[in-house]
Amino acid sequence: LDMASFLLLLLFGVYHLHMYQMCRNESTYLYSGLYMLLASITSATSGEKLLMRLWQHIPFELAYKLLDLSIFTSLTMLVLFIRSLEPMVIKKKTIGYIMLPIFLYLALVVITPCHIYTIAK
Repeated sequence: LDMASFLLLLLFGVYHLHMYQMCRNESTYLYSGLYMLLASITSATSGEKLLMRLWQHIPFELAYKLLDLSIFTSLTMLVLFIRSLEPMVIKKKTIGYIMLPIFLYLALVVITPCHIYTIAK
């Protein structure tokens, strides 16, 4: 089941990015494609940990960081996707309020080891 969800999300993500490449003025395809690609990474690193099964040499800490990065970055893509569909639903100022703590947490994930940033979670 994890393999199927990973492959479907990957396929739809690549398809939407290809659609964005064809229609450059349509940012909705970009955000939905990136969201789906990030969701596929989340699917591969959580649950049955498909990524770690396929590539056994990947350290646990790196896989865990990829999981956190993909989850929180996909949230930002989802907010931008919703904004691109209906600009009146989420104001630009609200996006800044939503994105700031997420970006600070993402920086913490990249800079610090797992046992430190999991406390902030």
